Amino acid sequence: MKIGIIGAGYMGAILVRKLSAAGHSILIANSRGLETLKYLAEDTNTFQTTS
Repeated sequence: MKIGIIGAGYMGAILVRKLSAAGHSILIANSRGLETLKYLAEDTNTFQTTS
């Protein structure tokens, strides 16, 4: 399933990790820029974008 997560704070990061581990395709959006998402995207092999 393709899932988009807006915000990569505490709850967003948990959702990304759990859903990607379950095999879902995740897109992360964040208003603070790509550098704040880099660690999460690399850890979970997900896509990142800014809003």
